[in-house]
Order: sequence, then C-alpha cells, then structure tokens
Amino acid sequence: MRELTGYMIYHAAEGQKNNAFVSMFQHAGEAKGLRFQLVTREQYRQLPDPDFVLNRTRDAKVSQYYQQKKIPVFHEADIVETGNDKWKTLQLAKRYWKDSVEGKIPDTLFLPRSCDHTEKQTIQQITEWHTKRIKECDRSGRKQDVVIKTVDGHGGSEVCLLSSERSSNTTEALCELLQTKFLHRDILCQQWIDSDSKDIRVYVVAGQIYAAVCRQGEHDFRSNFSLGGKVSEYQLSESQKSLIARWIDCLGGEKLAMAGIDFLPDRDGRLVFNELEEMVGSRMLYSCTDLDIVRDYTAWLAECLRKSIV
Repeated sequence: MRELTGYMIYHAAEGQKNNAFVSMFQHAGEAKGLRFQLVTREQYRQLPDPDFVLNRTRDAKVSQYYQQKKIPVFHEADIVETGNDKWKTLQLAKRYWKDSVEGKIPDTLFLPRSCDHTEKQTIQQITEWHTKRIKECDRSGRKQDVVIKTVDGHGGSEVCLLSSERSSNTTEALCELLQTKFLHRDILCQQWIDSDSKDIRVYVVAGQIYAAVCRQGEHDFRSNFSLGGKVSEYQLSESQKSLIARWIDCLGGEKLAMAGIDFLPDRDGRLVFNELEEMVGSRMLYSCTDLDIVRDYTAWLAECLRKSIV
C-alpha cells in the first residue's frame, strides 16, 4: 500500500507560526502511511499535484483549485467560504432552523463594507439597533449591550462591546469604533448574550462530536484562549449532544472534517450559536484533556482516503 502525500497549505506567516502543529501531523501520519508537507498559499499552484490537501488558508479558491482536479481537499470550498464569513454562516443557520426555538441565534444587523461606516445613515442604523436593545433591557431587566465584530475576524481581536450604560454618548463611541477598527470592513452588530464571559467550543471530527471545552474570559467579555481566557474540559449533556448534532448537520454534516462550533451558554442554560471555526486549532484541547485530536483525525483521514483513492 503506497504512501499518500498531502499538502498542508498555509499563508506563509501562518505556516511558520503553526510549524509545530504541522510536525504533529507528520508524526501521526507516519503510522498511517500519510506524508504531510507544509506548502504556502503563494506556491501551491507551482507544485506537483498531491494525493490530498488540508486547506488551512481560509481561502475557498484554494479548495476550488483542487476540487476541479478531483483531489480530496479538507475542507471543501463551500465549508471554507461559509466558515470564514460569520454573516453567511448566520444566513445558513436561519434557513435551516427557520422558526424553531431550538436553534437560538443572536439578533444581528449586517453592514457591508460597500457603505461608508462613518456616514450619518450608518451611524443612525446602529444607533437605532442599540436603542432597540436598551428598550429590551428595560422590559426584561437584563442588559442588552451590542457586540460589533468583523465578519471574517478571528481570535477575538476584532470584536468590541457597545455598552447600554453608555447610551448618553453612543454616537461618539460609535464614531470612534467605526473609524479606528472597522473602516472598510464588513461588520455585524449583534445582540450581546449574557454568558458570564463563557463560551463552549465543540470540536467536530468527521461530522461527529469529538470533545468540548469551556472557555472563561477574565477581565473581558471575550473568552478567547489567545486573549488570556482560561479553558477546561466540558462534559456535554445528552440534550446538548442532540442539539449540537443538528447544528453539525446544519453547518455541513460529514463535510466537517475537523472544525469547531462555538456556543454561548445564556443565563437560562440554553446554548446560543456563536460561530463556526472552519480552521480550528487544538491548543485548548491539548491543554486540558488527554485526547489527541491530531492522531485521531489523521487516522480517520487515512481510512477515508484509502477508500476514495486506492
């Protein structure tokens, strides 16, 4: 049985940053007859065709290139495109869940980069959205702040909170945010979910729940591990597993080869969908569990590829 060669394609800087991660795949692949090779986004078209590809660029065009050549690529272009555009992900979720109360999604306002975010009309749109949240706060007795984020941001660095407690200078705060962080970017204004700065990351391998961790933010509403949040293993209940299985089906099913789905646990104990992490990392999982997701994912890849290639 011949060895199969796979490219792990990254943007150059990301490839250097994730060199240890690539090495983990190379080590795991040795026992399964898979040879992983680090390739940059800038050079992949110049190289001989591999047997398979792990696209780690967040660029759907890379996946399309190999799909046209009938070469297995993880993930395929539709998953890459949806998983790296928060607005497209939410639109997909809305179509899937329709009026179901189970698939809870934050209320969201989308503002494309085609509009000038500093124009009075845009400021007014967000201000009205913010005012609506404050009115809901008055009725429910809970804060209804607004989260503003870019549709393609990662790691929490492009996420800001507009507090209902600052309603007296909302316009001033908005202008500052829009002119510094969000100029010429597609952005979302989203209902803030009171999750006590926690979120649940569910790891998915081969379209199945693999594991879950809980991230707890410290001194920040964001819970991202890269921003100093603490992480611990999280045991899903049977009802949560059932709900998440439907979310996996919604977001790609078996086409989710190795991905993450993030949820915010609200004060009523419900899991509110946050986002799909198509190019999921594994540092958090290794930091708080004995699981070896790279080994297990590689084993699944080997089985999957032998069936489709050999």
